[in-house]
Amino acid sequence: MNQPRTWYLHQSGALPEVAILVGDSKRLDLFAEKLKHSDTDRSHHGFALLKGTYEGIPLSVTAYGIGAPAIAVAIEELATLGAKIIVRAGTVMALSCPLGSLILAEGGVRLEGTSSSYLPIEFPAIPDPELFEGFARALSSLGVPYYLGLVASLDGLYPRKLKEEKIDVKLFHKFGVVGMDMETAAAYVVSKFLGLKAVSLCLASVEFGSFNTLAEGERRSLEELLVEATLKGIKSYFEREGW
Repeated sequence: MNQPRTWYLHQSGALPEVAILVGDSKRLDLFAEKLKHSDTDRSHHGFALLKGTYEGIPLSVTAYGIGAPAIAVAIEELATLGAKIIVRAGTVMALSCPLGSLILAEGGVRLEGTSSSYLPIEFPAIPDPELFEGFARALSSLGVPYYLGLVASLDGLYPRKLKEEKIDVKLFHKFGVVGMDMETAAAYVVSKFLGLKAVSLCLASVEFGSFNTLAEGERRSLEELLVEATLKGIKSYFEREGW
């Protein structure tokens, strides 16, 4: 009996080395508008996979849903299928930046549980330096404001849950935590464990404290900016690498 090489993505052939990860499957449509020769498979366990090329660079975009365990599954399966570069293009809760900001994560604060299944807590959750620099160059060239800093990753992000967790906001502010999500730290640690390069670029779509969210029209335009910045970041990295 023929078995797929992966359990959830249901892909038997190789995928491109560059893999973008998004939580919301609707974001695939925004990426598809920018890619050539795009093809989407949305059928398996809530995972959705888009393949295409951007300015000659083959890549995939996977929508995995929500949370550190889900992104870990996606990274594991993408690595099995040939991915070498992991790019999280997601959303965060704004803590030390305005709502609607782009955040390039210098590291993750490991408050979720998944990353400890891979490496002890003493190991830092950090991006690949060359990939990170490529994204920083792209953001600067686009002329859009963005923030560098840490992203704290937690397993529970509902307002009541955050209060129960007694988040030390003053400590976060003091030591450079600009946003909170559920995946960045895990994405960095799982990628490191698997020998992959990783970076996380996110849009601050919810504001901590007030828990205000972006209006629908504003969110779409900012997500379009996130998509553009992500693709430009990948291109910038490969240009410096002599691709």
